Amino acid sequence: MSTGQFGVVRPYEDWMREKVFAFLDSIGYTLGKGWVVPTGTPDDDAVAWVERTPIDLLVLPYNKHRTVDDGPFVDGVGVALLLSEAFVARGIPVVMPTTDFSMGVSFDRRFAELRERRPEVAALIIVMPESKIGAAEIIEQIEKVAPG
Repeated sequence: MSTGQFGVVRPYEDWMREKVFAFLDSIGYTLGKGWVVPTGTPDDDAVAWVERTPIDLLVLPYNKHRTVDDGPFVDGVGVALLLSEAFVARGIPVVMPTTDFSMGVSFDRRFAELRERRPEVAALIIVMPESKIGAAEIIEQIEKVAPG
């Protein structure tokens, strides 16, 4: 498996973040130093960070919430919709953790929008419901997308 450093955009709270980071560490990925875009960061700023950071894997949680200025709702799909063709060409796996609650409420509709508007980005995304963190199928999907 390709391994290396990962970055994360707008992570979940501690309990979910710890599970995701421990899982990635167990398969050889480490968090890059300072490579966490804080919760509440607007989509444009998050995308600019992703585009300039030399990551080997991106953690892009669904994590629907408001920006820090109590502005519009944001989520990982909003960031994914804005990723450039240059990012897509890099073939970097994008792990999208989501709570089991969100899977049953709003995620499917938002991810269907991404598949329709940006199928090439959707193809890089490994959806990881909290109940499947660490599952063999998630590891296989990361291996399938990861370059090399």
